[in-house]
Amino acid sequence: MAVLVIPLKDTEWISGVGETYRLANWKKLIGNIKPGVEYKQKLMVHLVPEPTNKYDKTAVALHVNSIHVGYLPSDLAAKHFNKISAVYKRKDSLVAYGSIWAVKRGSDLNVNVSVNLPESIDLASLTNLEDAPSQPTRSSASEVSNIIELPSSQKETKAPTTTLREKIAADKKASALFLVLIILFKVFVTLFVAAAAQGISGTPVAALIVFVAGFVWIVFGKKIKAARDARKK
Repeated sequence: MAVLVIPLKDTEWISGVGETYRLANWKKLIGNIKPGVEYKQKLMVHLVPEPTNKYDKTAVALHVNSIHVGYLPSDLAAKHFNKISAVYKRKDSLVAYGSIWAVKRGSDLNVNVSVNLPESIDLASLTNLEDAPSQPTRSSASEVSNIIELPSSQKETKAPTTTLREKIAADKKASALFLVLIILFKVFVTLFVAAAAQGISGTPVAALIVFVAGFVWIVFGKKIKAARDARKK
């Protein structure tokens, strides 16, 4: 089974119809879009005849990545139906260069699929997908089977949460470290007072106290700050 491509004609873009009835399918295709963000992608679109369609016997569905996203307008579908069907009767499938567009306004999702379709489909001019040239920008023809992903900036992420047990543990840790600092400070003050009472010069003792206090703060200060920050989350 070959995948055949309709040659690209830059000026002959056709907008699909019926997309709003298939929003669930569109959400599977493009995922969640944040309100106000416009999403565009050039890709290949499968043209699938539906001779058993009870509303239109010459309907041609538009599929992207095996997902039904819309239809050709009925007049164009009727015009090209026989040739499109002829491709499928040969057990081949037919794709056209196309694009999808979506934007979310509030809670409403607006979508559109377009295909590049000539006035007349020349079956002799169809090429295999592997040999088809790429579109002028973005996706290449070989990307027909790739699932489209939103840019990472559009993907929803959840901020990490802190459990009650973690908060209690952080609170205990911060309190213990703070208590150690207070005890050490009292010890240093006691030593300083004792040294002064014995007539020992206060300058070297004070310098030693400052040095030790600074060392303790460097070791424990960041841990205390981290523990307090954890309590605030």
